[in-house]
Amino acid sequence: MFYKEDKLLVRKVLDWLLSIIGVISFSTLIAIVGFEIDTGTMLILKSFFKILILLYIGQEVYRYFLVFDIKNYFKSRRFENILAILLLITLLLPESFLSNVTQAYPHWSIEQVTFSYLGMLQAMIVASVGVKVLRYNHLIARIKLHPGSIFALSFAFIILTGALLLMMPKSANPGHTVSFIDALFTSTSAVCVTGLNAVDTPQTFSFLGRVIIMWLIQVGGLGVMTITTFFSVLISGS
Repeated sequence: MFYKEDKLLVRKVLDWLLSIIGVISFSTLIAIVGFEIDTGTMLILKSFFKILILLYIGQEVYRYFLVFDIKNYFKSRRFENILAILLLITLLLPESFLSNVTQAYPHWSIEQVTFSYLGMLQAMIVASVGVKVLRYNHLIARIKLHPGSIFALSFAFIILTGALLLMMPKSANPGHTVSFIDALFTSTSAVCVTGLNAVDTPQTFSFLGRVIIMWLIQVGGLGVMTITTFFSVLISGS
């Protein structure tokens, strides 16, 4: 039997565990998508992912012992619970998923199908943790930062993230490598929507690299629109 203080403490521990799971899942997702992984490492990752998924499902189930109104709690965490059920199904029936992907993409190798399967599992966990972070945005709002600092730091974070993603081996075409300066310039150009390039984009970057650049352009465009709208409202005084 848990007291209220004990339940709050256990819930904080579970939140920290979920955050750690999210960081590990995001890191492994980046490794799967952007780096070359041999067969031996892939088998190790499969076993590691099973443990990670079981931890995620376990902490979601354990949370039900910490609430009084299970019905309302399920509604408030509907997304996380649906993902936990889907992860459990894919964990128990991996062959059905792999066979469906093989039928849909017969030209894919077993390694490509396995990587897509592992990547999907990690993406689901990352999405769940992302929803959790959004629910705690009131804690982020408590951080006292100047509005100008928020704009500058958000752009700097996106640019640096994009540069690191563009430096991944799979982001470049075979025979090409992207230096940090070129990746940083390309990411900055994409986020700031200037259209400048330090390298030949189609020849240097692979399909994954071009998708990352498109994503940076989209995020940067939204950022420019946000800043423009902010100053328009500020100047108009309404």
